[in-house]
Amino acid sequence: MNNRAWVIGLSLIVAIAIIAGGAAYFIGRDGWTKPEPAAEGAPTGLSKFYTQDVAWSGCGDAKCATIKVPVDDENADGETT
Repeated sequence: MNNRAWVIGLSLIVAIAIIAGGAAYFIGRDGWTKPEPAAEGAPTGLSKFYTQDVAWSGCGDAKCATIKVPVDDENADGETT
């Protein structure tokens, strides 16, 4: 094998490794970090809503959350939606 063929072959191997490594790094990464609950400063009686587990899901190009909230914030122990 001559030097030129050796250099071309090695260059192709390195290029493939770089492309594969970059693809593996970005697959499944969307730069999104799940926010933490904001329990501090919750209005009286509403802390259970501020500390609940949030069900996150994909919504097209965005993230959507499902949470429970009181229908009447004056009656936090009443009906929720």
